Amino acid sequence: MDDRQSWIERLKASPAGRAEYRLKCWLRQLCAPVRDWRDERYIRSIPTKVEILSRKPTVRVLFFAMHPAYWRSDTLYKLMLEHPRFSPEILVCGSLEHGKAAMKRDTELMCRHLKEKGYSYRCAFDERTGRWMDVRKEINPDILLYAKPYEGLLPAAYEFDRFPDKLFIYQPYAMQTTNPPELCNTRYCRLSWMQFYENELVFQHSTIQRRNSRITGSSKADVFLEHAAHPVSPWKPSAEHTTVKRVIWAPHHSIGGGSLAYSNFLTLADDFLDMAKRLKGRMQFAFKPHPLLRRMLYEHKLWGRERTDRYYRAWAEEPNLQLEETDYVDLFLTSDALIHDCGSFTAEYLMTGKPVMYLAKEHHDDTLNGFGVAAYSLHYQGSSMQDVERFLYEVVEEGNDPMAVRRNDFCRRYLLPPNNKKAAENMIDEILKFKP
Repeated sequence: MDDRQSWIERLKASPAGRAEYRLKCWLRQLCAPVRDWRDERYIRSIPTKVEILSRKPTVRVLFFAMHPAYWRSDTLYKLMLEHPRFSPEILVCGSLEHGKAAMKRDTELMCRHLKEKGYSYRCAFDERTGRWMDVRKEINPDILLYAKPYEGLLPAAYEFDRFPDKLFIYQPYAMQTTNPPELCNTRYCRLSWMQFYENELVFQHSTIQRRNSRITGSSKADVFLEHAAHPVSPWKPSAEHTTVKRVIWAPHHSIGGGSLAYSNFLTLADDFLDMAKRLKGRMQFAFKPHPLLRRMLYEHKLWGRERTDRYYRAWAEEPNLQLEETDYVDLFLTSDALIHDCGSFTAEYLMTGKPVMYLAKEHHDDTLNGFGVAAYSLHYQGSSMQDVERFLYEVVEEGNDPMAVRRNDFCRRYLLPPNNKKAAENMIDEILKFKP
């Protein structure tokens, strides 16, 4: 949930970008009193809006879908389709964060993803006419549902503050393990009617407000639970031998620093690839980079497009290696272990019950809320290739896994949705309570 921070850091990396960022900050500060007054007025209006909505026989819900990596609303959307009180629609609109070309690619990916699932959807931008859909005129939703809490990702006409007479909900696409206020206390978070979270631990060491937060469980937990019974293995045939261990390496994108400088990729990339090749016949490795890592490497002065593409191809072409850039739930469920330095994966992978290693930098705990701290404590931790190989040999191959019982207990207590229901069912229950 840190793509916005990454964008800010890249913007500030050049003189022109720094000037643009300073101008944006100045304009934002200049407009702050008016914006704050409007925000307070909107918050005070929420009870009236909820009361009006409660009397409607049908509640129209609009899901904004930007990219398959951030689409976690399958279960909620399907349950709403079947529910007599709801009329859900999906509007596909790629993020503007990385420019129009990237927005178009993301839109195409999202449309293909939804088409494969057999969902009905509409595209925000009409390529034939070059016009954006008028959401208020053509859909007129009662509730707008967003998966990312940042302004500037969608066209201005689709931002929440263009719908002051509507309600909106923040349904995080990832599990909330981090605590920076610029990521978890945005205007989207503060002004939403509801925002859905996993458990009470997310409020510890965090600026997340309780006023509009609901404990429903994570949408991601629903996905894992639905796939767990019959996962489809994405591994190469060479990984199907029973003695071969299947290990995932998932590096974060934050190679440029900033408040969430998790990534160890630049120091470990070549050594990790060499080690993975050397363990052919014993282990199959899947390279599962953060979706933004490739773009970040393209812009890095020591990497660039050619070196990055060559590195990614090496993971795709070697017989005991594979590159995974799409959905990862089945990959996780059919693996034997994960090595990573990401945020949401700190909690998500614990759904599998398998051992997991975190490649940590100093003071990593300082970036986490109570949920993240508890999940992180269930990781084997390291910072070097020697630590990685020790984990692979002693824990993954030899099965010396003293944290197994604790991980399973944590999953039952904090990852499974409450009330013996799916998280999406809890979300619908919360909406239908019609409480401000």
